[in-house]
Amino acid sequence: MYLYSHFINLFNFISHMRQLLPFCFLLCVLFSCNSSSKPDISNINIETKINRFDTMLFTIDTLDNNSQFDTIKKQNLRYWNMYTKGVLSIYDIDTQLGKNKLRDFITNKYVRQLYDTCALVFKDVSKLENRVEDSFKYLKYYFPKVNIPDLYFHISGFNQSIVVDKGILSISIDKYLGERCRFYNMMSQPIPIYKRKNMKKENIPFDIMKSILLVNFPSRALKNNLISAMLYKGSILYAMSKIFPNNSEAQIMGYSKDQYDWCIHNELPSWSFFIDKDYLFSSDYFTITKYVNDAPYTSGMPSQSPGRVANWIALQIVKAYAKNNDKSPLEILQERDYEKILRLSSYQPK
Repeated sequence: MYLYSHFINLFNFISHMRQLLPFCFLLCVLFSCNSSSKPDISNINIETKINRFDTMLFTIDTLDNNSQFDTIKKQNLRYWNMYTKGVLSIYDIDTQLGKNKLRDFITNKYVRQLYDTCALVFKDVSKLENRVEDSFKYLKYYFPKVNIPDLYFHISGFNQSIVVDKGILSISIDKYLGERCRFYNMMSQPIPIYKRKNMKKENIPFDIMKSILLVNFPSRALKNNLISAMLYKGSILYAMSKIFPNNSEAQIMGYSKDQYDWCIHNELPSWSFFIDKDYLFSSDYFTITKYVNDAPYTSGMPSQSPGRVANWIALQIVKAYAKNNDKSPLEILQERDYEKILRLSSYQPK
């Protein structure tokens, strides 16, 4: 009778613990895991304000554009030449002919329609400014010597997404109108579907940070081969994962859930693919660019694969290297010997 009673009590205890385990696991995820992965940035004071050059330029009185152009130039002296010459390629902007070219651009029927769409999509940028501000604080935490640039919005007519020059970073907001934007189909060479998926307002903070990291930490690899190019990209991605601790790895990669899941489920065969093909130490330019640049899928892999699988694998290698060797994002981006990163990572694909 005693044994039977003891068994019942034990069974009830186990049943009770089974009910508590999911709750305990949730507490661990919510409090232990997250709190240990994010540094304290509360003492880093940065205020972020996006200069709306797009609004300033497109709301002028075009009947008196010459004097207003001069006023805008005085108010944005450093930025004026960057935009007119660097973005719009109006190299004679200081002449009447150059001013006429700028007037023709901002009064063009289709460019006006484009601006109206941008004005609607980017009517309120307060949440975007807050996200960028937080990312700048994390940037300063991990990379204290990196200068924070002044931010601008502009309309480029679908030129570069981000331009950077001497403490200024400007975003071409017409490149972030969402994958269903009708203008992307109206171009003489429509933007491919796979590229449009990341042409959205939410991705601007990622592209800002990627541009800052690429400018401040250009590749200085000791060897020009695929594994070095991969691990440079992986190092940038690893730094971004630290700068955006509240975003998933899929978001930082620019992957959908299905694309990210494909990488997770095919990590070992993907790594084996590069080894079996003898691609890792190839210095062939076309091989390198084919695997580290964006594409609808990764060449040689199933069509269900996302592009840049090589970069995702590189991120896993860099994560292993950082963990096993206690390396900071700064130390990793300063490393020139990428084969050393591979060797010391002890990378084991799953």
